[in-house]
Amino acid sequence: MFRPNTAQFNTVIRLKHRTDATVNGAPDPTYRDANPAVHYCEFKPFYGAEAIQAGQLGILEGGTITMWYTEGVKASDLVYLNNDAAQAYEVTSAENVENRGMFLVLKIKRAVTA
Repeated sequence: MFRPNTAQFNTVIRLKHRTDATVNGAPDPTYRDANPAVHYCEFKPFYGAEAIQAGQLGILEGGTITMWYTEGVKASDLVYLNNDAAQAYEVTSAENVENRGMFLVLKIKRAVTA
């Protein structure tokens, strides 16, 4: 049975849900706070990679967030690490561990230009 150490849920995040509106045939994403927006979790960074895209050097950072289950979290939502908009990560996958509605494991990433 999956059981994280809940005493380590000490990282603050702000969760924002993505909603898409179509403007001139193209999606225009907007983000709004989840209800509740602030959560406590365990954050573990797991990789960093350098890449050149469109002639610019960039860094791809990723991580894993383990938190109490919150309904409605899906891929493409945003997570602000330490409630800081400068550290905005995109959720790439959300896993309801063992389908028990107890813990949620999020894989997140962000691209940083160098």
